[in-house]
Amino acid sequence: MSFDRTMAWRVTTALAFCALVPAESAMGASAHYVADLDPAPMTLATRPDLTGEGSITADLDGSILQVRGNFAGLSSPALDARLQAASAAGLPGSVVADLDVTKAANGTISGSVKLTRAQAESLRKGGLYVQIDTAKSHPPYGTLWGFFLPPEQ
Repeated sequence: MSFDRTMAWRVTTALAFCALVPAESAMGASAHYVADLDPAPMTLATRPDLTGEGSITADLDGSILQVRGNFAGLSSPALDARLQAASAAGLPGSVVADLDVTKAANGTISGSVKLTRAQAESLRKGGLYVQIDTAKSHPPYGTLWGFFLPPEQ
């Protein structure tokens, strides 16, 4: 009888621990993400003004997201770059953080951002993206967008 109580206590304790500390928590996971930067015209009228391309990588280590990338061929110099969160891939979203960007038609993007649990979950679902603005980008929509793709399982 005491063996059954001891075993039941161990199982209950183990289950309670697992509920409190998931094996791969939202903030404890490490992952690598990639994104292509492409023009994002919101109307046909803005399409001719938006040129360029690029690529971005992001590495999540715990709650810290390291972003690095490059771009080329903008029709005017980059003014700023931001990490943004959308409710779904392809939709405009809200600003998460400013990123460092070369103020030129060709250059680099970089930054380190501490994500909240909700932002990390959005990243895993493809809802975080980088947006580069130029003088011709017709704010708030930006010239280039790149949504991070979840890593292959």
